[in-house]
Amino acid sequence: MEIIPEKRSFPVRGAELAGRLYMPRNAEKPPVIVMAHGFGAEMAFGLEAFALRFVKEGIAVFAFDYRNFGESPGEPRNLVHPMRHLEDWAGALAFVRSLDSVDSSRIGLWGTSFSGGHVIVTAARDRKVKAVSSQIPFVDGMDAAANLGPAFVLKATAAGLKDVAGSIFGRPFFVPIVGAPGQVAPINQPGNLESYLDLVPENRRGVWQNRCPARILLLAPLYRPIRYAHLVRCPALVTIADRDNLVSPATAALAASKMPDATVFHVDADHFEPYKEPAFSKVADRQAEFFKETLKP
Repeated sequence: MEIIPEKRSFPVRGAELAGRLYMPRNAEKPPVIVMAHGFGAEMAFGLEAFALRFVKEGIAVFAFDYRNFGESPGEPRNLVHPMRHLEDWAGALAFVRSLDSVDSSRIGLWGTSFSGGHVIVTAARDRKVKAVSSQIPFVDGMDAAANLGPAFVLKATAAGLKDVAGSIFGRPFFVPIVGAPGQVAPINQPGNLESYLDLVPENRRGVWQNRCPARILLLAPLYRPIRYAHLVRCPALVTIADRDNLVSPATAALAASKMPDATVFHVDADHFEPYKEPAFSKVADRQAEFFKETLKP
């Protein structure tokens, strides 16, 4: 039978964030995984397939949209801000722990790309988390900026400052979330544009806009989840796409090496292929196995 997620909401700083609770059938107080999307995306962009795979193992899943994204309120839309995202993760965890329908003593985190870094930071701060799956994670903004080169950094800085100045007067300055190579966009490596847009479901095309406030171009280099990796005490699974041209596989592996109880899973894929076959089944099956083991009673 088809699993129909329940619409749920939870508060963060006065806003009611939107979420979806996936409950396995005939399971009494199952463990639960909290998940959120990657850079500039929404929970509708490929997360449900992973959620349904984990539900098959008898694990509940709670997926949510950050403030200013998807079904959650907030302006300007698509405001990518790591500190705000981390507050939203903390709010989602508090909400899940309030549910009587799940076992709140067995909570896992699942993040991908930008949120792959968020789950590392969140687990480092919250020692009650039992397991972390960090997929193709963004772990070091300084490293990412260095790889983009000084010319891009100068253009990005100018765009970010223009947004900061405009926002004072209620006129944010936007850049594309994903663009062509060389374009001033946070995601702009060869092949990224087509692969990212493939993740946008039909019912969100024309609604979701490929743009975000440019201030993230100033914030991203300062965001370094790798600095928190050594504080992650629970078991962790780090999925690395060996042909990733957006986040460095070597830097992701370095972050994993700093975690006391981490396992690295390599997949022959680029940054976006884990969301589709054949890479999806390999990745989702390995993650389901990991959560089934680490979240067992």
